[in-house]
Amino acid sequence: LRNYGEVIGFRNRADGDRWDVFVPGLEYELPLDTPFPLQRVLGVVLIKGGNHKLAIALPPPHAPPSRDAVEAGVQDFLRIYAREHPGQQSSRMRYLELDQAVAAAGTAERAPPQPP
Repeated sequence: LRNYGEVIGFRNRADGDRWDVFVPGLEYELPLDTPFPLQRVLGVVLIKGGNHKLAIALPPPHAPPSRDAVEAGVQDFLRIYAREHPGQQSSRMRYLELDQAVAAAGTAERAPPQPP
């Protein structure tokens, strides 16, 4: 998988390994074994069994060029992941974009604290 890595310091309960991340939308391969700062989480690939993958964005100069490039990168990831993991059907994976999740949940205003 291209531009695939781990978040240092966090563990996935499904497999005990670090959180798996990928950087969709880049037209080039990032160097291996090089830590990068995370700018934001774009979404999550939900995988049956709980071994989910976070789609992340990196700050410039490694920021994705466009939303379309990110969407294409996510679809490539889903296709390649299903192909490289026998028994994993693409129909059992789903990408949840965080902006969609926030929009679906609506907005909430923070209530002022109540006196004791």
